[in-house]
Amino acid sequence: MKYEIGNMKYERKRKHRISKEEESMTEPAIAKPARLKSFQERGHDFALEIIRLYIELSSRPVDQCIGKQLLRSGTSVGAQLSESKRSRSRAEVISKTESALQELEESVYWMKLLRDTAIIKPQRVDALLEHADRLTAILISGARKLKSRNNGTR
Repeated sequence: MKYEIGNMKYERKRKHRISKEEESMTEPAIAKPARLKSFQERGHDFALEIIRLYIELSSRPVDQCIGKQLLRSGTSVGAQLSESKRSRSRAEVISKTESALQELEESVYWMKLLRDTAIIKPQRVDALLEHADRLTAILISGARKLKSRNNGTR
């Protein structure tokens, strides 16, 4: 607890006075590292990016057809990962994670189709493809760890 009286600052846990001059000479506190995001948070972030991409599409039928496929598979990734949080067994968590991976692969297919047909600018899709690649690597690693633990090996 910090408090000030005149030009003196007090800190309860130190039990000694610190002047304003001394305080300015102390080293700044080291920032805590950011908390790593969970599978569910990463899936949610991916779904938000997919929704934003879908909103950018024009109303042409071909754009909407491909866009709806991407919207369905891209948002399903986050939903599958969210459902895995409430799974009753490790086998069910593995199943949900693998389902999310399948949906992610489908999303990558639709994004590449949007990019290759020039419906969306390549730079916009490439950023999402990188996001998908990172998420894929994380989910594959997680699924492997879960499977090895499920089989009793490490």
